[in-house]
Amino acid sequence: MDDDRFERAIAMLASGSIEGALQEFNAMQEEAVDANEKSALMLNEVMCHLQLGCVADAEGILARIREVAPDDLTVRLNLDFVSACSAAQGGQQERALFQFETLLEQNVALLQTPDYRGFYEDIQFRRVFCFAQLGRYGDAFPILKEASSFSTLEAADQQQIHLYLGSCHAQRHENRLAKEQFLRAIDFGLANDFEAEARYRVAVLYFVDRGFAQARHQLESILMTHPQEIPSVPRRYIYQQLSRTYHYLGEKENAERYMKLAESS
Repeated sequence: MDDDRFERAIAMLASGSIEGALQEFNAMQEEAVDANEKSALMLNEVMCHLQLGCVADAEGILARIREVAPDDLTVRLNLDFVSACSAAQGGQQERALFQFETLLEQNVALLQTPDYRGFYEDIQFRRVFCFAQLGRYGDAFPILKEASSFSTLEAADQQQIHLYLGSCHAQRHENRLAKEQFLRAIDFGLANDFEAEARYRVAVLYFVDRGFAQARHQLESILMTHPQEIPSVPRRYIYQQLSRTYHYLGEKENAERYMKLAESS
């Protein structure tokens, strides 16, 4: 393998030039003769397709990799891992969970070694995401408690862990603990959709506890920092909650204004 060419393709992928990286990986795997090298390059193609949202293309390449039949342990681990990631992105959460759990069960000793610690943490984090997508926060809870101490996760992933922990505590009616986790998710200051969802969820808890001023602050912060629609928190929900909050604050005009916005959303 041409290491310089490979590093350039990786750099292109990291910089967001996904189409360019995809072309490079494809050209390199076409030239590769060794089954493991070819498979590793094709796995990078799969990751490009997943970043582009092209799950069907990713699945097609995964099937081709299985035909190549790599025998290198690391390549096979990554094949199983990426297959599970593709299933999760394609909405097949149960299939993804089965594949992630199979990886854990078949590689217990290996995943306890320092070299594979990051790989183990990534698997656990993605299991959390699958459970959350299925609404199975009870199953996610013990993994979330473990994942909150992971050192290899990026800031956005750590933020997501705290958001899901807050959701678990809220489902268990542990409102104080839920608030703490939602506020920790907000404290990352990433101004992303996870922050918006954390703000909405903590606002609802403040409202329930009659902390109407705190609820208003969180809800209005969402409107200030997220002018666009947020999939996990529809605009209508924010307007409705603001209308209720202003009603209890005794601000009738604002309550009516936000109710009209909710009705027109």
